[in-house]
Amino acid sequence: MTDTIKLGTCRDFDRILVKTRHSVYEMLVLSAGSGDVMVRGGVFGTEFQRATLTGSTFGGSAVKRRAICVGRFLELHVGGKAFVTSSVQAASHHRPAADAA
Repeated sequence: MTDTIKLGTCRDFDRILVKTRHSVYEMLVLSAGSGDVMVRGGVFGTEFQRATLTGSTFGGSAVKRRAICVGRFLELHVGGKAFVTSSVQAASHHRPAADAA
């Protein structure tokens, strides 16, 4: 577990688990540079949906771009709509086994 996961440190197909105050989300990184991910959990249900991870916010307009920060809200765009999660309680970054070494 970590306090901040920067998408720029991730590789394609890395998995990120995010526990918020009300939900658990699983993300697969498609492109760290663009913020493209597949997400499921919470309001998105059990099927993966393509999304863009905007970043983390305290609830205002300031966003820490392409970062998942404990204690902040996570903002994602799915199907042209913005979604903001409840506050992030924990986050973990997992690399596929073949790339872990």
